[in-house]
Amino acid sequence: MDRAQLRSQATTQQRNQYQTCDKTMQQTRTEARAMTRAARGSTFERSKALQQHQQLQEQLRTMQQNREQLIEGLNEEQLSAVQDRTRTMQQLHDRIQNRLQEMNKELSGNNVSQPHVAEEARLAEREMKSYQNEFRKMGDDLGLKND
Repeated sequence: MDRAQLRSQATTQQRNQYQTCDKTMQQTRTEARAMTRAARGSTFERSKALQQHQQLQEQLRTMQQNREQLIEGLNEEQLSAVQDRTRTMQQLHDRIQNRLQEMNKELSGNNVSQPHVAEEARLAEREMKSYQNEFRKMGDDLGLKND
């Protein structure tokens, strides 16, 4: 199916869900970037890092729920058109989860390694950027972006 046909099938609700997902992804990436900076700083606080980690986890859950709602609302033709992208996004989501689990292990241990926390946060942010890029390509494919 070509893009023009997919664009004509896109509903206002789908476009709104897409915008909500994209905003949540941007906020999550910003939080991961802030966590990286904090972990690299001289005033690193474990309690603050744990709080940021928890917030990242919640934002990632929200991001995934929003994306799933959007996907559930697609018709069969739309789903078929973005099948590979949704699979790639799920793989990226799993990798982000793994990064956050690594951060949690580090922050829960007795000897917290700031460089390790910073690196995991940086890698999580990088994966989130890839996720968001893939999501935006999906939006282009489906004609969900408000031009």
